[in-house]
Amino acid sequence: MGESRLNTDAGLRVVELLLLWEGRVRNARLRAMLGIHFTTASRLVAAYRELNPGATEYEASTKSYLATPSIKAVLTDGTVEEYLALVDRTRAGTEPVVRVHMDLGDIESALFSLLHRACEDNSGVNITHGSMRKPGRNSREIWPHALVQAGRRWHVRAWCAQVLAFRDFSLGRIHDVRPLDAERPAQADPALDIAWQTFVDLRLVAHPELSREQQRLVQDEYFKGASTRGITERGALLPYLIHDLRASLDVSKEQPPSFQLAVADPSALAQWLLPVEQAC
Repeated sequence: MGESRLNTDAGLRVVELLLLWEGRVRNARLRAMLGIHFTTASRLVAAYRELNPGATEYEASTKSYLATPSIKAVLTDGTVEEYLALVDRTRAGTEPVVRVHMDLGDIESALFSLLHRACEDNSGVNITHGSMRKPGRNSREIWPHALVQAGRRWHVRAWCAQVLAFRDFSLGRIHDVRPLDAERPAQADPALDIAWQTFVDLRLVAHPELSREQQRLVQDEYFKGASTRGITERGALLPYLIHDLRASLDVSKEQPPSFQLAVADPSALAQWLLPVEQAC
């Protein structure tokens, strides 16, 4: 009895996190995450709807329950970290994992869930957004296809109707999101996002300005004793990865101790590094 109640409570928290951060809950999603039967998943959703009236509405076309604008967290803290912990746990097991990480900007679940749904449904949204080039609140029509956590920031990868190209939009600079009642332009097909679809090989080395002993220390720590380490990443994400690793692109200017790693051949990556200036 006690174990059953514990499992029910845990399942209800999963329902709430999915509603908050994915914008909807589906029977199949619950079954995949919790390893439960169809009927059990249905009962969990029904129990949550009784517990939090007005938080959901049924969408017949997708056979799912959508979060309403009035949804409030009643079983969880309503933080993105809870959701990420849930996703990590259901993908990789239940072993303890501690992350030292701080997001300087809070992300609202309503904003995140609308963008998440747009990514899944290949639909567009109108956003009010500010950038370093245009710090005021500007209207953009975008068709998102991925949400990305890069370092301490989140951004959405999307095709932008204003610049007719794929761009990254920082979630911390988006002030409003509204669904678009418009058909996705042919140019917005994620398959045409070359920087996203192309995987690029990055080769890291110990910074050449380190002493021989220091280079060996870095190699033991990051390369398992090898002289270099290769990483494959999407072209669109390469600038964020290099920044997060604090890998030097210009060893004459970016030197130890601030930089202990270096990119072996920056010139070979030039076409993928330039778009970081276009991040909004």
